[in-house]
Amino acid sequence: GQGSTKSKGGYLEIDNDFTLNGLMDLGTDGTVLAHGHFESSASGVLTISGGSLTCDVTDGISDLYGIYNISDGLLEYTDSHIGYYGTPNITGGLLRAGRTVFTSDDGLQANGGTFEFIGSKNGNYIQPGANTYLNDLVFNKTSSYIIYPQNTANPLVVKGNVTINSGVFSSNGNDMFVGGNWINNVGSSAFNETTGTVTFNEAGDVTVTGETFYNLTLSKPGSGEWLTLTDDVTVLNDLTINGGALHTSSNILDVNGNASVNAGTLFVQAGGTLKIGDNKTLTTAIGSNLYIEGASSNYATLTHSGTGHYNTELHGEIAANYALFEYMGANGIYVANNGTINPVYTFNHCIFQNGYEGFAGLSAYLRLDNINTFTSVGTYFGSPTADLTYNVWKTVDAGHATFQAATGEFAGAEFENDWAGRVDWTDVDVEVSLNVMLEGPYNGTDMNTDLNNLGLIPLNQPFSSNPYADWYYTGTESVAAIPANVVDWVLVQLRDAGDATSADEGTVVTEQAAFLLNDGSIVDLDGSSNLYFPGISYSSGLFPVVWHRNHLGVISANKMTRTGGVYTYDFTSSGAAYSNTNAGETDLGGGVYGMWGGDGNGSGWVYNTDDLNYWKDKAGKTDAYYRSNYNLDGQIDNKDKDDVFSDSFDMHSQIPGSKENSGDDKN
Repeated sequence: GQGSTKSKGGYLEIDNDFTLNGLMDLGTDGTVLAHGHFESSASGVLTISGGSLTCDVTDGISDLYGIYNISDGLLEYTDSHIGYYGTPNITGGLLRAGRTVFTSDDGLQANGGTFEFIGSKNGNYIQPGANTYLNDLVFNKTSSYIIYPQNTANPLVVKGNVTINSGVFSSNGNDMFVGGNWINNVGSSAFNETTGTVTFNEAGDVTVTGETFYNLTLSKPGSGEWLTLTDDVTVLNDLTINGGALHTSSNILDVNGNASVNAGTLFVQAGGTLKIGDNKTLTTAIGSNLYIEGASSNYATLTHSGTGHYNTELHGEIAANYALFEYMGANGIYVANNGTINPVYTFNHCIFQNGYEGFAGLSAYLRLDNINTFTSVGTYFGSPTADLTYNVWKTVDAGHATFQAATGEFAGAEFENDWAGRVDWTDVDVEVSLNVMLEGPYNGTDMNTDLNNLGLIPLNQPFSSNPYADWYYTGTESVAAIPANVVDWVLVQLRDAGDATSADEGTVVTEQAAFLLNDGSIVDLDGSSNLYFPGISYSSGLFPVVWHRNHLGVISANKMTRTGGVYTYDFTSSGAAYSNTNAGETDLGGGVYGMWGGDGNGSGWVYNTDDLNYWKDKAGKTDAYYRSNYNLDGQIDNKDKDDVFSDSFDMHSQIPGSKENSGDDKN
């Protein structure tokens, strides 16, 4: 039948089909139960402000034209299709649909209230109009439901929250725009993402529970408006941020495709993880932000989504603190020429590990094309992979990067690519393991310890005795007793230079007196530990120098390398000592090389003064600690002159800056 009802409130039950041509106002408590199709013509006006209208017919479609004013209450089509073709004025209430929903371009626009899908029948869908939008959407079906038609439908716009409590809701390859929270109380299988894009675009902070999206886009109008994950989220294709801030909290954001921050902020927080797909790229644009900030006990992580490597290209600002970076491509974390590094969060206490693997060539954990000047504290550079070339790659002669107290197998200037001298390393704790032989006490296997056996080695370091010598040193090292197997004192320097040729006395960054054992190892004053140099600063690479009071000093031909956290260098092999005008060391036989003996005055030149002024003056002395005792046996005799001095005659120290001074005291 047809009606022009003007009643308000009360109860009305309609058994047959009904078309509203006039006014029906349910008031705040009126109830209408329609068992046939309930429809409205172009002249009909339906007002629900607290009452309820339920149509429980089980077949066909009911069309609403005219005006429908809904501010509270219920409008439900339990088990029939419904078409919204009129003029909506929806500011509240609950609209329920059990089957397919059709709309004209402007027929369904909800500025308040909730639209709920219910029922158990499959094969139903919503076909949005060009200007359709809902406020809150709740999915309570026990069957599947789709957006129709596939791939080409108008976007489904939800200005409020999306809540999935049961069933399976499918985008069917179509896009959705969401203004509020995304709440999936079932699990990610309850939303079939297919190939659509879900965009969060309304003002205000929102949250997303555990979900899988195909494409996920954040386009908030304000930079301070957050989308926060409350559980792990997977993006099967691309993540795009055009505005607002995406916060991971302590959850995983797994992006199988590319991640593009065109504006706004992507913030990986303490305990949170951002994963990027194999061979995909994390890109930030000028004016955007990438924040990866954890805590000392709860790092933030950037890693791969699969088993390979991903790329980064950062043109915006990056802030990193207590962050773990791993599985990057050849450019590592790549700060482009117009990218910036936050002035406070400058990779402090960050970990770089599991570097690039692919092909031999230029690659790095961190590539800096930008002009920032910054200091990074406590950064860790893990063991390099076979194809990783550098820890830090500075490509431009602008800006300055200082890494303070950096640690790890791959930390230090010797692993950088810094052609313009724009990277420094400060407060680095360096542990050193060195091996060297002395010509004088060498016996064909190891070195004799006669001076130690005779109790002649002084308890205080001896290098302060001659201010004219190359090895003059005023340090206060001393011991209560000389440890076993000690041959003599030595002085060890570390020099910072690009190569041995330029490692002159002006490049010394630290030095200390130490003991030389009979097997050639140089140890700390306890007689067994490696040497330890705390808090040194350098910018190029470390070259060890070993001085002895009556042998020519040596400097390494190459920078030291680090293994297991320890810098090592072995001077006993051929070519290990730097050589320029003559051989840096003498061949001791059996493939062993050692320091030239006979330099009694410490001038860096074994010449007549070492014989006439030193050996001859002390010849015949016994049980004495003299520099003219070249074979270190405690006796000054012909063996010192004939076996050591004569063999080394006219040899020069190859250490850059050696004084080659012939005049000093005779002690």
